[in-house]
Amino acid sequence: MKHLTWFLLTLSVFSSCKKDDAPQKTHISTLELIITDPIPATVSKIRLTNVADNTFSEQKVTSAENENGQLHLRIPLYSTADVVAKVTLYYTDGKTASQTIPDIKVEADKTTIVSGAMFSFHVGVNDRDDGVIVINF
Repeated sequence: MKHLTWFLLTLSVFSSCKKDDAPQKTHISTLELIITDPIPATVSKIRLTNVADNTFSEQKVTSAENENGQLHLRIPLYSTADVVAKVTLYYTDGKTASQTIPDIKVEADKTTIVSGAMFSFHVGVNDRDDGVIVINF
């Protein structure tokens, strides 16, 4: 009886505790990666990650992207602070390669676009070119 009373008391205490709701993040902007050229057939998946909060988007590479390119990945941004993004390639043989793109400028309510071929990306906000980033996979 003593154990049953203790159990019921413990249960009532825990059931009356209110969980704190996780704070809602406000979507400020978007970061988009566009690979414009054909993607090698040895690449099976590509991931775009915001290093600051580990938000990511990934997409399997299809034969259409292998032939034509035009792969698009988007992640929400919750701050206007400069973004450090990481592009990760997953190969069909199980290997991975990643490259970090530092100091991407962000503007509220505008999409920041990183676009180009696999090894040379242009970074811009709404058609304003902020420079070329060469990455080596």
